[in-house]
Amino acid sequence: MDLFNKKQERYEMCSRYLNRLKKSDSLLELFTIHRQMWSNGLRHSNIGPCEYGMFRTEDITTMMPNEVYLGNVFGLSTLPLTEWIGTPEEPIITEQYRNHLISNVSFLQSLIYDNGLSRDSICKGIADASGGVLRPDDIRVLDKSLDMNRLHSFIFIVGNHRRISNFIIASGGPKADLMLLPEGWMEGKRVNTAFKIHQLPVWRDHRFPEFRFTVKRDGIAGKLKAYFTIEKQTSQSQEQKTKQQSTRQTSRGIRK
Repeated sequence: MDLFNKKQERYEMCSRYLNRLKKSDSLLELFTIHRQMWSNGLRHSNIGPCEYGMFRTEDITTMMPNEVYLGNVFGLSTLPLTEWIGTPEEPIITEQYRNHLISNVSFLQSLIYDNGLSRDSICKGIADASGGVLRPDDIRVLDKSLDMNRLHSFIFIVGNHRRISNFIIASGGPKADLMLLPEGWMEGKRVNTAFKIHQLPVWRDHRFPEFRFTVKRDGIAGKLKAYFTIEKQTSQSQEQKTKQQSTRQTSRGIRK
């Protein structure tokens, strides 16, 4: 089996487990799925053995229900899974266990093609940038795989119209990694390839309204790199006197 097929098989396995987890409303069923996932190679330290953590066992594949410690939410104590069954708080604890497993399986799935980037978080970020016009469910990332500092496309529905635009998750922002959207993205401004990136002269991260960014292409050795010119916005009178500008070059290349 080639590398692509191995990745696709693992991705589909994650999807199957995510569907099962989302439908499960039983602590013991979640426990069984957890052990099966671990046996099938879906492993992360957050859902693995920990002497003082949630899963106080030496091996998840042989873990017993009374070795799963849940609680410490909404003022509840931390107790073994078996002590929550049949209590009024069982639905809360079931949701805690389910969400914990879903979160970590989703992360493992994102590593397969998306280098740890979360499509759900990206869609939520785009929705936030719309100022409430869009919901995350109105947005879908079109790329088969994701990576930092690479041009991506997404489709969204506004009113009765479908539109497509671009985004870049860029490292090295002023306070955090950047989620850049081109100016005019709500009207469908976009390019089809990173070679035309110059056609989108201004990019924004809605979390940092005082900055605007430009993205440039460097074709040295056939590789593309993203450069961000960060220009702090000032009043018109101040702009006539001074212009604060800094340039940051990312350390990782755009891969397409």
